[in-house]
Amino acid sequence: MTDRRRTTRRGALKFGAIGSFGAVTGLVPMVSQAAPEGIEDCTTIDEPGEYELNNDITGGGTLGPDDDACIAIQAGDVTLDGNGYTLEGDGDGVGVRIGMYGPESTVRNLTVRNFDRGIAPEYGSVVAIDSVTVEGNAEGIRGELSDLTCTNSVVRDNDGYGIYLSNETLTVRNCEIRDNGGAPIGMCCRGSVVVEECEIVGNGGPVWFTINPDTRIEGSVIAGSSEEGIATGVGDMHNAPDEPVRITDCYIHDNEGPGINHRNGYFEVRQCTLAGNRDGYYADGIEVGSAVLKYNNIENNEEYGAFFRKEFENEVDAECNYWGHESGPKHPNNPQSDPRGERVTESIDVTPWSVERIEDGEGVCIGGQEQVGYISQSSFAKVIGDDEVACVPNGNGWEETFYIRREARNGWSDEGVVVDVPNSSQRFRGYLITATGDTTCNGGPSGEGPWGEDCGSWVFVDESQDVQVDVEHSVHDPEATVAHEAIQPTNGDGEEVGLPLDLVRTTFAPFAESE
Repeated sequence: MTDRRRTTRRGALKFGAIGSFGAVTGLVPMVSQAAPEGIEDCTTIDEPGEYELNNDITGGGTLGPDDDACIAIQAGDVTLDGNGYTLEGDGDGVGVRIGMYGPESTVRNLTVRNFDRGIAPEYGSVVAIDSVTVEGNAEGIRGELSDLTCTNSVVRDNDGYGIYLSNETLTVRNCEIRDNGGAPIGMCCRGSVVVEECEIVGNGGPVWFTINPDTRIEGSVIAGSSEEGIATGVGDMHNAPDEPVRITDCYIHDNEGPGINHRNGYFEVRQCTLAGNRDGYYADGIEVGSAVLKYNNIENNEEYGAFFRKEFENEVDAECNYWGHESGPKHPNNPQSDPRGERVTESIDVTPWSVERIEDGEGVCIGGQEQVGYISQSSFAKVIGDDEVACVPNGNGWEETFYIRREARNGWSDEGVVVDVPNSSQRFRGYLITATGDTTCNGGPSGEGPWGEDCGSWVFVDESQDVQVDVEHSVHDPEATVAHEAIQPTNGDGEEVGLPLDLVRTTFAPFAESE
């Protein structure tokens, strides 16, 4: 007898099974009043009804009555209850074959082991598999033109595919699919795939499908693949959905290829973690559509957090993701001088990003909106909390926030105030800032300057930048390092305004709560 069970190279990845897997060897109460017909050997079922195994059956496959399947279901509306027993094959044939014979048939509470195909739904069949273990076969479950629902089951240690279907529909829910030599789930051509609350670990290929209506992946762990975690293939373009395929609330990690390999169609990835893969999200195919990546944690990937070939005409909206560090991704549009997050290609829109990890679908999406400005050293000490101020009781200084009220003025006139920063081709315009939204200033030129005023000052911002007024802003780098000494403010025409200032360079952005 040939035993196809083996040790996989991915066996080092160990995860706890989903709680519902305890039902795999349990019994499901029979609904029918009549006692199920007992099965003690390989057989053909050619009448509707309820059947149950009375014992383990070994040596099936080519030893079955039709020289192909140990149990052949050739009728509709059949329930086969394994009662926790095992079909053990000889390495060939099929464990359970279900033909096209009308209403849905159900296989449950059974272990199928050591066949060429463990379970084989045939053309036009409608099959429900529940609480079944399919292990150690050449292929676990493989069907053609079938509707298949697999729930609360374990598909493991098969040489090739875990589950493969061509066309029609495939639903996999609350299943453990691990250590198969090929793809854990595959769907060809025009079929839709739904994967919910599954643990898919240590397989030899990706969760693979074509872009079709109603396809989605939700609440699943996809990890340890020797290739990609999820990959798309080219399908029927006339059957492509108007809405994107949605991948939500998934943990896609430690795959040797990309976590998601987007080859064609339209994707929306939300509230997922993509970590420890070669790349988090990768798109380099000739038929790639647009993609939306939002509210994801994308971190600790080897090459890119997100890669999208620049030559594509389509777009990737990747706003409000956390890229592994609050400073944001390594991206040309990141204003930080030394960002420490994931690498992201230029063609992907990453602004704003979350400066904190996404939790429960929420982030603090202000990254990349920072503006570079200069504040006098004495005022900056108050802003970051080194000096106490009366207008913020029970706080440390301004608590690293300030309100931009309007442009600074020279005296009581309408003239502005500017500084020319050394080694910069840009002029920086002054704005009145205050500790709170209703602070009144009394010191400095027209009561607005940084001289002797606890709760008001100026910030100087590049004239090319848009500034939001009457909005609270937060300081992003509260290090009081003087960038330029004795810089003289002017009115823009060379006339001096006030006294020279020692300027601290800082970055700041509109304050944002979790969104």
